[in-house]
Amino acid sequence: MQVADLTLVRAGTVARVTFEPMRWIVGVVVLTTAWLSAGCQKNEAEQHPVKYKDVVTSDTKVGDGQELKEGDIGLAEYTGTLDKDGTQFDSNDPKRSATNKNPLAFVAQKGGGIIDGLWRGMIGMKVGGERKVTIPWSLGYGAAGSDKIPAYSDLVFNVRLLDVVKKGEESTVEVEDLQPGTGATATNGSTVEVHYVGKFVNGRVFDDTRSRKKTVTFTIGKNQVISGFEKGLEGMQVGGKRRITVPPAAGWGNFGHDVVPGNQVLIYDVELVSVKQGGS
Repeated sequence: MQVADLTLVRAGTVARVTFEPMRWIVGVVVLTTAWLSAGCQKNEAEQHPVKYKDVVTSDTKVGDGQELKEGDIGLAEYTGTLDKDGTQFDSNDPKRSATNKNPLAFVAQKGGGIIDGLWRGMIGMKVGGERKVTIPWSLGYGAAGSDKIPAYSDLVFNVRLLDVVKKGEESTVEVEDLQPGTGATATNGSTVEVHYVGKFVNGRVFDDTRSRKKTVTFTIGKNQVISGFEKGLEGMQVGGKRRITVPPAAGWGNFGHDVVPGNQVLIYDVELVSVKQGGS
């Protein structure tokens, strides 16, 4: 690096000062960059003022089922639009979406599978309820945006709460007898033959043995089907019909399987066709 000398004459005194031109240039560049950055940040803040300081909610229909609290699993139907002009960017409402028709499953907590503003806006809803949730960009997709969502976009979600799995009840199977049977009883170790229709909580069918025109046979207790289905069959009698509601931990869990996404609650309407005791 070349070093230049300057001789300064001041009040009859000679002083020698040395400087390095490259360091001076770098210093100017750094200061200029910092000044420009501060200016850009100021302009950016001016261009994207905060319209909403927090999530804004408005109930359009109050539900009468389980209440969603932090840490619970929620399942919902939604339509998302841009606050600025009402453009729809996503929906799982079968009436509004040609492809995405499964319930949105999430854990109502940070990192639970959806943006912070949405789960926060749904806290306190009851199953069957409908709500408009307006989310500031800071609690949505922020400065980066996402796919059809421009950067710094405030969002509006119209949501319907379909079901809630309370924290600590992720394995609790529910059964409802629709028609009592009169034949042999299914117990642990029995080989059972069944017809069933499997549905999501929005009523969408994901499996139907009758459409395949073939029953399913398996032995209870051999882990040949999901645990919630096995558990729900115990005590049924041949000829009976039962509705079995299987929460995620007793079904396909956090990750799902095949046509079943993660964290889904599954509803099976089952008819018990035959029972053979002792797995024979």
